Amino acid sequence: MEQIDITYQSFHDAFKRYLLKKNVGDEPRVAALLDVAEHDLPTFIRENVDDQFTSLYDVHDCELLLTYQDHITTNAVLKAVDRNMDEISYTTVLTYYRRFLKSREYPDGNVAEPLPVPGENSNDQGDDNFDQSEITPGEKDLHEGAEVQLQHASRYERSREAVEECKAYYRSLHHGHLVCECCGFDFSIAYPGLGDDFIEIHHRHPVSQRGGDYQIDPKKDLVPLCSNCHSMIHRIGGPGDCMSLEDLKKRFKGKHYPMPAE
Repeated sequence: MEQIDITYQSFHDAFKRYLLKKNVGDEPRVAALLDVAEHDLPTFIRENVDDQFTSLYDVHDCELLLTYQDHITTNAVLKAVDRNMDEISYTTVLTYYRRFLKSREYPDGNVAEPLPVPGENSNDQGDDNFDQSEITPGEKDLHEGAEVQLQHASRYERSREAVEECKAYYRSLHHGHLVCECCGFDFSIAYPGLGDDFIEIHHRHPVSQRGGDYQIDPKKDLVPLCSNCHSMIHRIGGPGDCMSLEDLKKRFKGKHYPMPAE
């Protein structure tokens, strides 16, 4: 993709026009969206997702924006921060900006036209009450990483069936319990009645780094982790990177919970 030689002010003005069309008569909301997009969001992404990030207006790739959103929504700590931002969250701004990239307001920078975003066709005048389904990868079958063509847009598939098979396998190893494979934390014991069946499932090899379609093995490619350990395993590397479970275990110096016995 060619370099876009358009000023920051041009993108600011164009994005503002787009937001005004989507939020007719609500200029305070538009001002708040721009403030998050231009000030809060860059700092948040730079500190938590991509340390090379500069400005949202430097991003012209819908897939990269989806990667950022995926990182936020699959990380327990970042997801909580995002949710606590009330109406104008980071993921809300990222979704607006993705729509802007394929809109008529997007400045002409002599680059290929951005791909449409799944579920968002160019005739849609906008229902901007975004729900989680718009900002997280769709869940299909045991094949993950396949670039699914939905309205000519590529996104990585995730598999709910694979997650459930992973849970079933690890329950069989721990007498019916789901525990963190790093520290041993068991949500069902810590939160009786609330934490039953809750655990986060980590991809040992990030989907974004495995090009093309591939058959996932729920026993080898996925592993249950508690929210803390899942956040920490992604602390090293750039977006989509992670350390190995073995390296995480070596670094872990906290409390080791005993594995459940029969």
